[in-house]
Amino acid sequence: MLYEASRVRLSAEKYRHALRVLEALLAALPGDVEIAREIASNEPEMAAVLTVARAHGLEGVLVEHRIPLPCVADSVRRDAGRRYGLALMQSERHGEVLAGMLDALETAGVRATPLKGLYLAERLYPTLAARATTDFDVMVADSDLTRAAIVLEGLGFSGDKTLLETYLRSHGHHLHFSKARSPVVELHFRAHSRFGSPLASEALLERAERRPSRLGCDIWTLRPEDEFYYLALHAAGHSFARLAWLYDLKLLRERHSDIDFMALLARAARDGSENALRAALMQLSRVGVTLSNAVQLGDVDSVRRASLNGMLARIEATEATPRVQRAAVPHLLVQALLCDRWETSAEYMRHHLFRVAKRTIRASFPRVTPKKWAA
Repeated sequence: MLYEASRVRLSAEKYRHALRVLEALLAALPGDVEIAREIASNEPEMAAVLTVARAHGLEGVLVEHRIPLPCVADSVRRDAGRRYGLALMQSERHGEVLAGMLDALETAGVRATPLKGLYLAERLYPTLAARATTDFDVMVADSDLTRAAIVLEGLGFSGDKTLLETYLRSHGHHLHFSKARSPVVELHFRAHSRFGSPLASEALLERAERRPSRLGCDIWTLRPEDEFYYLALHAAGHSFARLAWLYDLKLLRERHSDIDFMALLARAARDGSENALRAALMQLSRVGVTLSNAVQLGDVDSVRRASLNGMLARIEATEATPRVQRAAVPHLLVQALLCDRWETSAEYMRHHLFRVAKRTIRASFPRVTPKKWAA
């Protein structure tokens, strides 16, 4: 899924330029606001930068820090301010919904922790609206999934009862629940399921600590190193297509400067996610985070690293185009390259290419192919 960044309507050249400027602004923020404002004041294409920031979930960050918008039409400025004001109101209402959901799960004996979203914004961003949020991500133990689903259904949410749910239960990491006038809930029963090495949720939840929240309830909160690990793997799992995910990691690192990255890498190696974590650490340079080469590169082989960089550049080049499908193959290749072993990469590609083939054949010949091929 490419999120909003795939719907930017700019020329490839203008998109790349605006993206580089946005990266420079994020490298300065949040500490060097004056430097960020100076960069923006001297940039004639801030209208394009604002468009790209919105696509990457970061328009609220620029508005909140009062980044200048030279050469930007008054109507565009007003629209940005209006969207931010609306986001402020929505975030309060959505916070109440999330708090009620977490309370209901706790009452049912289900330990649940929110991922990303509003609770992350509360702890790391100036306001809830500064970090764009489009859904609720809530993680529970695999063994608690059925009980959690019953709780959500009791709150008026409906799950996806199609063959896709069956597929996701076996090969994915979350199920979708929807409700009118509410963000979609992604109920995670694993921390992630990519790179050929799924990461269970149980250990993360067991180490979580109950903390008070401005959302109106106490919340099970991941330990800083666990949250960094999860956020890094999540960003890698989406091929770093949204700068907001890297900025999340930057803010979390600044808040918890004692995170031991070498220990985290050793853990990732045991989990089969070392390449994904190292790639995320390398990508942090885009938002001004400098880490040692030992932390970033380690033993990642040069062929894999060069191939990965090439695919990420290919994805970036397609972000300004209207056809999301153009980036599908590069994204799949990135996920395969982030696997720790070449054999795992090959199996990952085999599984997903066969799935695409079966779904295509099923759509063309529904009467003579198994229903499960549609998943």
